[in-house]
Amino acid sequence: MAASSGYPTTKKSLGRVQGYPEDSTQVQSQFNTHQDTGSDRVALDVTQRAAFTVSIGNVVEAGSTKRLIKCTGINARKGDLIKFTSGAMAIVDAPVLNAPDANTIILATELDSAPVVGVTFELCRYTFFKVDSNGQIVATSGPNQFKRDGIDTFVAEDTTDLANRPMPMGLMIKDESGNWMPVVLDQTAPYANSPIPVALTDITGSAVVNVTASGLNVKIVHDGADPSSIRIGDGTNLAGVNVNNELKVIDASTLAELQKLTASLIDGDVSDYTFDNVTGQTLYTGVAKKVRIAQNGGEMLYIYKNAVKVGALEAGGKIEFNLSLVVTDSLIIKSKAGTVTTNISWNIFN
Repeated sequence: MAASSGYPTTKKSLGRVQGYPEDSTQVQSQFNTHQDTGSDRVALDVTQRAAFTVSIGNVVEAGSTKRLIKCTGINARKGDLIKFTSGAMAIVDAPVLNAPDANTIILATELDSAPVVGVTFELCRYTFFKVDSNGQIVATSGPNQFKRDGIDTFVAEDTTDLANRPMPMGLMIKDESGNWMPVVLDQTAPYANSPIPVALTDITGSAVVNVTASGLNVKIVHDGADPSSIRIGDGTNLAGVNVNNELKVIDASTLAELQKLTASLIDGDVSDYTFDNVTGQTLYTGVAKKVRIAQNGGEMLYIYKNAVKVGALEAGGKIEFNLSLVVTDSLIIKSKAGTVTTNISWNIFN
């Protein structure tokens, strides 16, 4: 029985590529391989494999044809695969028959048309699947990718120059209506914030923990460019401050005492009523008041109301009597000889 053989392309009559040795560009028939599968049994060798990306963004250069791809520094290998990513042949792939140098790829098939200069492609390479002793596929995950401004970008963390490309992730929360909303922090318009709701509970999750200002390490400052502003109140009423930066306060007990003292000053033992001992006019008009008069002189003095003698004051003595004075009354104190004296003091009280 003859061994089976085949070509890597249905176009087995492809001619050589000019400028390169014939054996490196001619598609040739190859025998299939077989594997022993047991006692007296041989099976066709069928191997599962997959292609991984070696490089992306490779650009087709001038001189490329249906079977020849020019690309500086491509460094392809025999058995590789190229996959076009732009132009009319986007997603078209072709196997690599040979790579005579670092800048050239000879395809094992013929494209429908020569690729246009500037078209991009990926260079891929095959690898075999590996399994463990239980037949489970052993594989290492490749780097994560995402679309950044329309371009496939690998997730990267660079602790040296911080040119990181983290995976874009948006947090979502459910509002009270059950709708999913994105978490938003807007430092320009804080009212537009949509923060993450946080509830602190005990270890069982049954009791909510109330955090005080001291627990959050919050402090109030009274100076600097941005001092704190607080309001003082009892939960209903707020204290005020006047234009002189004085706190508006009323102490009911102190007020009552001041009112009592004021009443005592008005109706008590001290009075601010004064007399003019020359003309006899007084600022007081009203009902009878007790008058106390004292002198430091050394002679007898006489007291006259409206030119009528109403009392006498011994030398260096005092006199106290009830007297009713109205605005038209005059009260004058004279010496025994009839001379008006000013060496006296007045005190009117209840």
